[in-house]
Amino acid sequence: MKPHSTTSAPINPTQNLFEPMWTIADSALYLGISPKTVEKLRNAGTFPAAIVIGRSVRFVPTDVRTWALALREPVAA
Repeated sequence: MKPHSTTSAPINPTQNLFEPMWTIADSALYLGISPKTVEKLRNAGTFPAAIVIGRSVRFVPTDVRTWALALREPVAA
């Protein structure tokens, strides 16, 4: 298994720091993809950095939303 990215975006002072973190399943549900796809993206190092507590993997929702918006295709002219 590849090592995961340990870098993350700096905390946005306007971010709701009390928003619950998302599991792999929560992130997949939000994105409309399977949890297996989230795991594959994470293992490839292309998904936002996770917070790992014991065996629990969690994501900051703002990181997942920002990452998804960055994947937007450019509008054709």
